[in-house]
Amino acid sequence: PPAAASHLQQAAAAAAAAAAGLTPDEHAASLRRLLDEAVEQARLEQAVEIVRQCGAAAVAPPEASVLALLHALFAAERPQHALGVHELLGGGGGGASVAVLAAVLQGLLNSKEATKLAVRAIALYNELREADADGALSSWPELMAAASSTCLKADMLQDALDVYTHARATQSSAAAFSKLKRMRTALIAGCVKAQQLLKAHELFDEARQDGALPAAAALGSLLEVLCGRGYGPQALDVLRAMAEAAMPLTSRLCCLVMLALLRGGKLLVAYEVSTQYSPSKHPVGA
Repeated sequence: PPAAASHLQQAAAAAAAAAAGLTPDEHAASLRRLLDEAVEQARLEQAVEIVRQCGAAAVAPPEASVLALLHALFAAERPQHALGVHELLGGGGGGASVAVLAAVLQGLLNSKEATKLAVRAIALYNELREADADGALSSWPELMAAASSTCLKADMLQDALDVYTHARATQSSAAAFSKLKRMRTALIAGCVKAQQLLKAHELFDEARQDGALPAAAALGSLLEVLCGRGYGPQALDVLRAMAEAAMPLTSRLCCLVMLALLRGGKLLVAYEVSTQYSPSKHPVGA
C-alpha cells in the first residue's frame, strides 16, 4: 500500500541520514533509537524495515525492542510480518535468542492463522528446542500443548506425536503433567481418526501406567474402534482398565469385546469377559 511504502521510504531515508558521518557505534545507536521510536508509535512496517537495516549494518537490535515489535505484530494479526522479523534475525541459523524464538512461536500458535502456518510453527518449535537444549525456558509446557494441538488440527499427526514424545521426556512438573495428560487424550483421538489404532493403544497403555487414564467416554470410543477393527486383546486391555478405575461398563461395551475376541478365536477369554466384566458386576448403563 502507498502508506506502507511511504513509511519504508522514510525509514530508509532516516537510516541513511543517521549513517552519514557517524562512527559505527553512533550508527548502531541511531538505528536502535529509530527502532524504538517506530515501535512506540506503532509504525510497524517501518520498524520491520529498521530491523532489516540493522541486519545489513551488522547491528544487533535490542531484544526488548524486538519483543515489543513481535507483540505488536501479533496483536495486529500480522503473523507473516512476525515471521519476517524472525528471518531477518537469522531464523533457522541460530541468530535469534531463545526469548525471541519463544515469542514468535507463542504468537504464531495463538494466532488465527496457526493451523494454516502449522508447518512453520513446527519448524520454529524444533529451532527453539535446539536453542534451549537444557530446557530452561519456563513456558515449555504451554508451548508444547499448543504446538501439539495445532499439529492435530492441521492433520500433522506425526509432528504432534513428536512434540508429545519431547514433552514426556523433558517435563516433570505437576503443571506439565496435567498438560501432558490432555495432550495424550487428544492424541489418542487423533490416532483413532487416522486409523493408527495400535499407536492409540500404546498411548492408552502409557496413560494407564501413569495412573492418568482419559475419561470414560474417550476410552469407550477407543474400545469400540478397536473392536470394530478386530483388535480384541487390545480392546480387552481398555475394558480391564475401565473396570479397575471403577468406570461404568455398559452391556454394549462388554458385548463388543466378547465378539471381537470370538472372531479372533479366543473363546475362553471371551467367556471370562462375560463372567468378570458384565454390567451386573460393574453397573451403570445397558
